[in-house]
Amino acid sequence: AEDAPEFHLDSPEGMKAMEKMEKEVPPEVAEGNPRLAKFMCEACLRFRRGDFETAKVRMQNYFKWRQKYLGGYEEQTIVKDPDLARILRTGLIRVIRNVDAHGRSAVVVQLKNNKPAENSALEVLRTWHYVVLRALQELTVQTNGVIVIGDMGGASFGNLDLRIPRAILGAIAKNVPLRLYRVCMIRPFMLLRILLPIMKAFMSEKIKRRLEVMPSPADEKTGLPKYIDMKQLPPELFGSNESYDFEKILESWISEERKNFAGKETGEGDERKTEGNGP
Repeated sequence: AEDAPEFHLDSPEGMKAMEKMEKEVPPEVAEGNPRLAKFMCEACLRFRRGDFETAKVRMQNYFKWRQKYLGGYEEQTIVKDPDLARILRTGLIRVIRNVDAHGRSAVVVQLKNNKPAENSALEVLRTWHYVVLRALQELTVQTNGVIVIGDMGGASFGNLDLRIPRAILGAIAKNVPLRLYRVCMIRPFMLLRILLPIMKAFMSEKIKRRLEVMPSPADEKTGLPKYIDMKQLPPELFGSNESYDFEKILESWISEERKNFAGKETGEGDERKTEGNGP
């Protein structure tokens, strides 16, 4: 909630909660990927505004979910996963940072770029996870969440895979420490009448209340400007940020991953970021 009390990890209460959380990390995670363990402790505490019990449950659920859908706790990287690299380059799922006054990021899903014949639902779910963990590198996103922009412009029935929204909503509901501030469906097409009731069947009442269909995305009263600084969005999303280039962002992620790999080999990995290359 917007009026929830502030929680700071560097406060005495925050440090005490962090110490308790670290003791709850499964040994296989703490030993196999200590950076992931630390990151999830912090992210879950911020997500739950410092409430230890619910943060602990969310963290434990996440590790179980990750084991099931990602197959383990190894860092998830573009350089090691050609399917992840391929889907990211389609522009199906992207992140745009700092889109409002509270430091939220926008996670953009462009349905027209999904090709179910080429992308399995599991591959898309893993891609979504990678992008979300990239977004969660921002402390303001851990606390304040994201705005999802579901862009249906140019999409057709052939782009639909109804297993994907079900899997993503299941992950958000109980597992991944991600706060959905708003879900904005823009440029809806006729098939949204089929898709939306199915999606709502897997949504909590809270998420249903945060979902808005926006036939006029640029309208200041009923569209994206209600929640987003349009100067941060690229023109294809009705914004004015002509410098936004997701290809460059991808290249920066890849460069960062390679640097971290090189650092591990020499024992000088970058420890300044708890989630340096989106494990």
